[in-house]
Amino acid sequence: MSKLGERAVVCGAGMGGLLAARVLADFYQTVTVVERDKLSDTVDQRRGVPQGRHFHVLWSRGAQELARLFPGINEELVADGAAVCDDGDLSQVSIRVAGHELHRSGKFGDPSAVALHLLSRPLLESHVRRRVGAIDNVEILDGHDFVEPIAATPHRVTGADIVNRDTGRWPRSRQLRCKSVWPNRMPT
Repeated sequence: MSKLGERAVVCGAGMGGLLAARVLADFYQTVTVVERDKLSDTVDQRRGVPQGRHFHVLWSRGAQELARLFPGINEELVADGAAVCDDGDLSQVSIRVAGHELHRSGKFGDPSAVALHLLSRPLLESHVRRRVGAIDNVEILDGHDFVEPIAATPHRVTGADIVNRDTGRWPRSRQLRCKSVWPNRMPT
């Protein structure tokens, strides 16, 4: 597959950033993920994810898409402690939406249509981060701040200024230069 460009820069190594990096890796020679937090190789809470201590549910479609991007990941999550409710029994789960608890008796008409993975955010994110970090053309820079985009014109971002949080801001910033294809594809 031909590449769209030399480098893509992703701001943040949360779930959105990691999944974006995974997809961009197919289209760019190098993908750099810039993350403010120091990342651990273990399943840990991150300071930059305030909702990370909340219980998380991976719904059926999310699990299907993760499996498409990272074959075998759902089985790994289960092996590391994620619970799966896939028999349609509503008494196993308590779900509240906008203050209203969903009915907890009975079964779904098609129990196989809904499978819920019950897990912590750190468990899910650590597995996805490990998989993304293993991609040859992806680099994850933790402990760095995104300072500002480098733009020759308002519609052409050609790079990003980042700084290592341990060494300080200026003049130690690092520039990530990109050969952008966006100007040719942006609507006018």
